[in-house]
Amino acid sequence: MRMEILKKSKVMAQAGPKVKRLLIDQHCFHSNGITHHPTSLFMDIFPLEIRQRIPSPSRKSQISSKRASVLVPLIHITDLSQESSTIPSILFTKRSSHLRDHASQVSFPGGHLEERDEGCPIRAALRETREELTSTSSSLYDSYNFEEGVTMLGRTGDIPSMRNVPVTPVVGMFQEEFTMSQVEQFFPGNQTEVERIFAVPMDELWRVEGKEYLPRLGVNGPVYDTIHGKIWGLTALILHPILHRVLIPAFLDGGVGVDNNRYQED
Repeated sequence: MRMEILKKSKVMAQAGPKVKRLLIDQHCFHSNGITHHPTSLFMDIFPLEIRQRIPSPSRKSQISSKRASVLVPLIHITDLSQESSTIPSILFTKRSSHLRDHASQVSFPGGHLEERDEGCPIRAALRETREELTSTSSSLYDSYNFEEGVTMLGRTGDIPSMRNVPVTPVVGMFQEEFTMSQVEQFFPGNQTEVERIFAVPMDELWRVEGKEYLPRLGVNGPVYDTIHGKIWGLTALILHPILHRVLIPAFLDGGVGVDNNRYQED
C-alpha cells in the first residue's frame, strides 16, 4: 500500500516553541542517550479542589512502584472543503470494548513504563503512542516514522491515578498537516487495544466543556461531550489545564484562526 506524502505544518512549527515554553522541559528523550533530571511536580496546574483529593505523591507509602505516561498529541487537521482552513486539534483514542480496564473509554495514548524505556516517561509515551495508533499488520506498522514525525515539546508534573500510579502527561506535536482521511490512513489503530482514533479541534473542546460530579473524588471535574464520545475522568483532568493554560495561549498568539474572546475565563 502506497502512503501519501505529508506536507509540513507551518501552524505547528509556529506554535510549537510557545507550547514548549509553557511546559516543564524534560531532557530524557534523546536519540544518542538519556539524561535524567529531577521531576518537578508542577501540581498547581490542576485545580485546587482536585489536588486536595488526589493521593499526594509526597506520601510514598501510598504511591505505586509503577509509573505511567500519556501523550497529548497535537495535530494540524486541514479541511479540504474550505480553502486554507486550519484546524489545530488533539488526537484521542477510543479503547476497545473487550479490554479489562477502561473499556470503550476515550483516552490519550499511553501506558506503563517498561524496562526498555530506561525510566524516561517521554520515551514511554512515544512508544505507547506508536503501538496504539499503528496496525498490527507489518505492512502498515512502519508507514509513519513517529521518532521523526512527532516533536516532543515537554511535560507537566505527574498526577497520580486513582490507583496511585504516577502518570506523566507529555505533550507532543505531529510536524505534518493531515486531512481526516490521512489520519485514518496513517493511524488505523492497533485492533487489540483501540477501537478507533479521532481528532477533536481545540476550539470545539472549549465549546463543549462542562462539569460532572466525580464520585471517587467527591468533587465536580471537567467533562467534554464530543460527537465522538465523552471525555472524562483522568483524561479530562489532564486535558483541562493543558488546554487552558498551555494550548489556547500558544495557538491564539500563533494566529491560527481561533477566536480570542471565546477563551476568556470567568
